[in-house]
Amino acid sequence: MSSAEIESLLTRTNSLVEFDFPAADAVLRNAMALSRNLFGTDSPHVAELEYVLFRPNDIIYNTGHYMNRVHWNEGIERLRRVLNAMSYELKIAKVELLPPKKITLKWLFQHVSVGGWVTAGSLVAGTFSLGFFAAKNDLLARAIALFSN
Repeated sequence: MSSAEIESLLTRTNSLVEFDFPAADAVLRNAMALSRNLFGTDSPHVAELEYVLFRPNDIIYNTGHYMNRVHWNEGIERLRRVLNAMSYELKIAKVELLPPKKITLKWLFQHVSVGGWVTAGSLVAGTFSLGFFAAKNDLLARAIALFSN
């Protein structure tokens, strides 16, 4: 549900009319609330959203001045970047490694590396060789007789 909300905010951001400050502030407020709820108040997304400005705080430009457009575009672009980062973080957070319900040979072939198969094969071959050596040699029988006396 939250990824759909982020996509909705991105759509609203992309459809903003230039210098529609009330709509832009509404999108920013919604993004801030969503970011706080999803990632916590100490999230870097919340901190980044606090720096999103659609007009300068300390300077007033005349209507039609090119810097008004610069600040507007920077604010919109920063808002887009934060929303995209939030969306990406949600996508990678959803990817979890869950244990399989049933382990089959097919699953093992798909998920165990070649090194794992070599190690398992070496252990099986070593155990078989040790058993074959113990059956051919009477060393084990002598050791058992030595400890039993």
